Amino acid sequence: MRDGSNILKPQDLAGKTIATPYVSTSHFSLLAALAHWQVNAQQVKIINLGPTEIIAAWKRGDIAAAYTWDPALSAIKQSGKVLTDSEEVGRWGSPTFEAWIVRNAFAEQYPEFVQAFADVTLAANLEYREYGHRWTPSSPQIQAIARISGSRAADLPQLLKGSRFPTAQEQLAAELLGNDKASGLARVLQSTADFLKAQKKIDRVLPDYRNIIDTKYVTQAAHSQGSKLSSASSMPNSLPKQARNDAFNTLAGPATSAAEAL
Repeated sequence: MRDGSNILKPQDLAGKTIATPYVSTSHFSLLAALAHWQVNAQQVKIINLGPTEIIAAWKRGDIAAAYTWDPALSAIKQSGKVLTDSEEVGRWGSPTFEAWIVRNAFAEQYPEFVQAFADVTLAANLEYREYGHRWTPSSPQIQAIARISGSRAADLPQLLKGSRFPTAQEQLAAELLGNDKASGLARVLQSTADFLKAQKKIDRVLPDYRNIIDTKYVTQAAHSQGSKLSSASSMPNSLPKQARNDAFNTLAGPATSAAEAL
């Protein structure tokens, strides 16, 4: 919230203008926070602005608050205060995270590749957990992420600090992947689908998302963690080039985010 906006408590957001990128994790978390505070979203003017536009609107005094991520978040915090962040909103029952997704047909045809992909990804999570605090914009890992993502290397160390990278065992817990009886991921997929349908981005919502969660790859990776983990060089080279591209186009990354704030 911007200094001088007369927002002393969450209920003071009523009647104020809040900026966030529409249909983003920030938008999702903003609506979840308002619901938690019992602030009617219809009583708040939520406008669609990207991070760069938020900084400009903030400087002009056009908005009283914003839900966004770094580097925009760091810029506006210089003349504002944080009411909540996505880590806290997650504890309230609406976490945001990325999930790896693979097509059934691809997984059936190339199971070794999917397993190697899971192994390498979880090995990277462990590497960051152990050594990420040492990474700087010039570190090879940061340079690689900048090259792949198109982000500025200078921004990445702070951005990464805002996310949590769970181990294989942590991902198997009920809070995340869980099982057919209790799955935090299934619950969040449900609420995310409800959110996207309300935003008219999808046409329908499934009655239950537990049956699309397959834990066997993470379970196998969990057996590897603590011994010798796979490296990037262990990816099967026999996989056809187009198939390798298709795999990465149908997969997205597993980290829980706390790097966004209001």
